Amino acid sequence: RRATRTTTETSSNNNKVNNHEQYDHQYALAAAGVVFSFGNLPEKLGKPMSIIHAPVPAYEKQLSKTLTMTFDKLLKINEPLWRTNWSIDPCGMLDQRPDSHGSTEGQSNRTLSSTVTIDDIKAKFLAVEYQTIRRLPKSGYLLFTVKVMTDPMTALEELPQAASCLAQSIRGMRPAMQQYKGIQDETTLQVVLEYLDSIVIGKSNINKGQEDGGGGD
Repeated sequence: RRATRTTTETSSNNNKVNNHEQYDHQYALAAAGVVFSFGNLPEKLGKPMSIIHAPVPAYEKQLSKTLTMTFDKLLKINEPLWRTNWSIDPCGMLDQRPDSHGSTEGQSNRTLSSTVTIDDIKAKFLAVEYQTIRRLPKSGYLLFTVKVMTDPMTALEELPQAASCLAQSIRGMRPAMQQYKGIQDETTLQVVLEYLDSIVIGKSNINKGQEDGGGGD
């Protein structure tokens, strides 16, 4: 929803509370239906993206204008967009505590220890979000959908190209974003990348061995 003023109506102890705030032409959350992984929904209704995405490093400085321009200029009714997002998850459960995402406690649970080993990484899970966004033809509102899937990190050992893409994504991140993803320091970073690179190199060596031994009588 694009608006200069939004209204939030929530129920607490059977009392209705209306909050009116000025948000300077930002997109705001007008309505939502969720199953899990989105805590404090009543508090987020009516709030602009800058508040909902506040935990994301440099969102206001680097991402906000780009997203607004994309939504205003590039997103057409008959041309929906899609993107993916990922995180390294400690348990792989989809139905976690509703406040586990975007909270200090949730961030702490996702943060990898500076003493992490490759075996520790293998015991984690890779959570991937498939996101779509489209403009509705009558209202002009934006419809945002998210499907979350989790797999053991070891599943990447059968998908070296995915491991390579993940490693490339991590290497391209600024330290603040790496920390947001739970990779808190250089030591942790090197262990994660060592594991991902070993998958790519190991598969490459297997393929090379098969090619070398594939010829002959």
